[in-house]
Amino acid sequence: MHEDSLVRSLLKQVGEIVADRGGGRVVEVCVEAGPLSGIESALFMEAFWRHREEYTAGEAELRIDTVGLSCRCLNCHAAY
Repeated sequence: MHEDSLVRSLLKQVGEIVADRGGGRVVEVCVEAGPLSGIESALFMEAFWRHREEYTAGEAELRIDTVGLSCRCLNCHAAY
């Protein structure tokens, strides 16, 4: 499952941030996912719940913010 490895990588990064800041408790992990992110939100959430206790985020909540797709014209620089 692709989401499983992404979550493990994310939680490893969270653990490194906590260690760099001298420890502490992780309350919430927030990620942004767009239409081209390649993740299934429900599977990502499930993997997070399954692996969070293996890392420093044992009690953390996961928030997935869905972001839209944006483009910019290379010629006129208009965003749409």
